[in-house]
Amino acid sequence: IEQTMAALKGDMALLSKTHIGVFSVILGRFGSVVFETLVRLGLIGVLMFFFGGYPTHWASLWFIPFLLVAFLSSLGIGLLLSIFNAIAADVEKIVSVVLRFGVFFSAVFFPMPDDGLTGEMTYLNPIHTFVDGLRTLLVKGYLPDWQVMAWTAGSGIILFLVSIVMFYRAELHLRATG
Repeated sequence: IEQTMAALKGDMALLSKTHIGVFSVILGRFGSVVFETLVRLGLIGVLMFFFGGYPTHWASLWFIPFLLVAFLSSLGIGLLLSIFNAIAADVEKIVSVVLRFGVFFSAVFFPMPDDGLTGEMTYLNPIHTFVDGLRTLLVKGYLPDWQVMAWTAGSGIILFLVSIVMFYRAELHLRATG
């Protein structure tokens, strides 16, 4: 999300001097993030095989389409935020802080409690939905809460489609303001 959001602002000088498409600049940054993620997933696969923790259930294959949905959701959020970041410089700083807290409350570092204020914050965190859901799906072969994953994935796809339309409509204005 951060790389996609910062791509437009970081490459404004290039965009003002050339006829490269604005969307291609963002896709270039996003593509590098996707490539790094896939390399890391390959390493995780090797480690899982080496230590015997590989998936044993056919339902683990649902990991692939849900990972694609997570990629598209983050691209959509990044596209939308790149428009706002081109207009107001503080958007990048605010989003950076929000994402840091979002990752902290996503069960990446430690299991999150199910009750209390922290449990409610975890339940409303889309990062947690993807992190915990994808991890559990890959390793154990089931989704911990399929309704929440369905809502998060559906909302992410809708946000992606809305972001594509908004970015397409704002592309000429974004190039002109650079």
